Amino acid sequence: YTSVLDSQPGDVFGASTRDIVGDGPAERMPVGPATSVPPQFAVITTAKGRLVLNEANFSIYTSDRDGPEKSNCLGTCARTWIPVTAAAAAQPQGEWTIFERSPGVRQWAFRKKPVYTYSK
Repeated sequence: YTSVLDSQPGDVFGASTRDIVGDGPAERMPVGPATSVPPQFAVITTAKGRLVLNEANFSIYTSDRDGPEKSNCLGTCARTWIPVTAAAAAQPQGEWTIFERSPGVRQWAFRKKPVYTYSK
């Protein structure tokens, strides 16, 4: 596979957008459709891949200890890993769902895995 953007063997400029500044390497941006995330979240691209942030610009995480739309993070765990709650008017979108963590408390889940922020 080659692209008109490749000028010599080994170039891989055809599958990305690039913005070259100075003598540094080309910055790579994934090519593809925009992500489908609820308004409470944002996806940014870093050198290592994509990162999901909440409205306070904190990274969000999932836990392997949780079940599908079931949080097992309680007590001390919930003070360290703060559940990302959903407002009453929030609606599921794409792979983002909302489940009832406890009576009256709704929590976001991504691909059915509850999401959290780190408290420290």
